[in-house]
Amino acid sequence: MRQKPGYGIFSLLHSRTARMYFNYLKHNGLRKRLVSALSRTDAYRIVQRNAMEVWETGGTLGEQLKLDPEVTARLDPGEIDAIFDIQYHLKNVDVIFERVFGR
Repeated sequence: MRQKPGYGIFSLLHSRTARMYFNYLKHNGLRKRLVSALSRTDAYRIVQRNAMEVWETGGTLGEQLKLDPEVTARLDPGEIDAIFDIQYHLKNVDVIFERVFGR
């Protein structure tokens, strides 16, 4: 991927496409948490309903889930925030860069 001058990974992370991809990655973790309290089918239905709402209206899946009574009855806002914490996915970035670039 060719980067434009002045654009870096953080610019990419704030793009709508990146946010949608990040939301997609977090679906699995969210469904796993919800499955402990619901059937797999119900958890999938809840996540998909909220994902479609975000797709149509914008925003983030994490914030949308905090508005859904079916979700908040099972997960508190702190748990939802933890599921969507991007630091989980970035925790090994320095190690990866060291291995790839030797810096």
